[in-house]
Amino acid sequence: MYTTTHLILILVLLTSVVQCPGGGGGGRGSSGRSNRGSSRSSGRGSALCFSIECGPLELLFSLFVVIVLMGVLVCLVMACCYQCTSGKPSQVNEDFIRQGSLNYHDYEKYPFETGIWSFRYYQYDKWHGPYRVSLTFDRSLGKVTGQGTDDVGIFTIDGIFSSENFRLALTQIYEAETGDPTENLGHTSTIQLTWNSNNNQFEGTCRSKPGLPSVPLSSEDEMALVANGGLISTITSSEKSIRKTSQSIGIACREKGLLHLN
Repeated sequence: MYTTTHLILILVLLTSVVQCPGGGGGGRGSSGRSNRGSSRSSGRGSALCFSIECGPLELLFSLFVVIVLMGVLVCLVMACCYQCTSGKPSQVNEDFIRQGSLNYHDYEKYPFETGIWSFRYYQYDKWHGPYRVSLTFDRSLGKVTGQGTDDVGIFTIDGIFSSENFRLALTQIYEAETGDPTENLGHTSTIQLTWNSNNNQFEGTCRSKPGLPSVPLSSEDEMALVANGGLISTITSSEKSIRKTSQSIGIACREKGLLHLN
């Protein structure tokens, strides 16, 4: 909103300043003729000048001002575009879950189970968690909701999924002023997953839209989400480790875009 306001102000400024000076009203008779020169001179001092009557210094100054203003405008446009696109998934969640995934699952297992899930995430070269989160899958609407807490703070989950394509898209929204004040900025993380039956896991990306440089998951970091009973597989950049947990269904979101469900 602030960026849009700044853009409007810059455009108004450009349209009002970039103009040739007026003639001073052109009065009647000798009075008008005698005032014409002084009016023209005062006009040059109050506005930019690009006419043939402009001196070299006036013309150079006018060009300099226009270049500076255009540079500011370009910077504001680029900042606005960055703010609007930073941290967003590569495509909207609705389009993401509609894409076919027949090569990635064989329908042997239905992974969208309502219940208490446990999750952890990989950041700053170490794992954090596990933490608990409650997820509810509405098969008729294809929506998932939930809430939980981690070392960053309290958050809610809102997302959609496709039972046909076995795709899941989650939005994780942190509640500001909860948990760690240095990490929790009330930011939003977006997770997009595709089921891969060969690996018995969801695979995808996890991104966060940063409000400040210290926002957790400022790019694509790793997360793990599990629920009751078996093995959770986590792959780091150097090795793959299999760990036994008290949970059975899991998701992992990685720097390299891996989420899994066991």
